[in-house]
Amino acid sequence: MSLAPEDLTRGVRCENDAFNDVSLVEHDDFDQFTEMSVVEVIAAVTLGNMQTDDSVFVLGEEVANLHGGPYKATRGIKEVFPERLINTPISECGFVGMAGGAAMAGMRPVVEILFSDFALVACDQLLNQIGKLRHIYGGQARFPLVARTRVAIGQGYGGQHSMNPAGLFSLFSRD
Repeated sequence: MSLAPEDLTRGVRCENDAFNDVSLVEHDDFDQFTEMSVVEVIAAVTLGNMQTDDSVFVLGEEVANLHGGPYKATRGIKEVFPERLINTPISECGFVGMAGGAAMAGMRPVVEILFSDFALVACDQLLNQIGKLRHIYGGQARFPLVARTRVAIGQGYGGQHSMNPAGLFSLFSRD
């Protein structure tokens, strides 16, 4: 399926310039491919963005430990940008809120929420603050923030770490 730039904003309630800097590429635009796992791609793309933009940083629980964080999504970054990997306490609403403030101040935080269950703890920041303030301020404030998590169903982490809230978050999209 091929998309045109104007297709990106169809049905999205935002200012029309939200996708001005987005370029679209197709499979046929490349002549070489490297097979990678999803987590390897996440780490590589994050590192690549950190190399081209000094305002990108990663925060979350254990992101600077364990040779790439608990899920290896920051593998290779500590060796290049140790000062831009920020380990946080177990306080999702606190560090997600901090990332929202950093984004509003011009930084580009990448927030890793260790277990998707705890994204629900940060819902006020994600949905009522970061998700709405650009519109509340009439497009004058921007929140360039990436929040990522992992669904750990079937991994043996127990009741507090095995939820998949994707369906719940999908309810908040608008068409």
